[in-house]
Amino acid sequence: MSREIRFRAWDVTDQKMLYNLDTWHIHSGKVEIEADNWDWYKKDRILLQYTGLTDCKGNPIYEGDVIEYDNEKYQVYWSEDWAMYAVKGCQIQALMRYASYGEVIGNVHQHPHLLEANA
Repeated sequence: MSREIRFRAWDVTDQKMLYNLDTWHIHSGKVEIEADNWDWYKKDRILLQYTGLTDCKGNPIYEGDVIEYDNEKYQVYWSEDWAMYAVKGCQIQALMRYASYGEVIGNVHQHPHLLEANA
């Protein structure tokens, strides 16, 4: 079994999402992105992995995305305890349960207010 592995990154310094991080490799157990510009490495970035799933509109779902399903909002994250992508909302559930019926409405980095109503 294989699945597409891809990443995007949240640039904490510039407050913007970076897409198309196609050149990467694993070194010493960590994912490293190859870049031509040394400034890429000096900045504080949060690497976000594609889950391999899409929402009801065919949009790819990444870690940190916010999914709306049945008028509730859920944050997508990797659960170390369950070794799977899951959603945080009123309770922790497997992402697969929500992916094909829910819609990605943003992410926690660019739109942190999306989860305020659930708090």
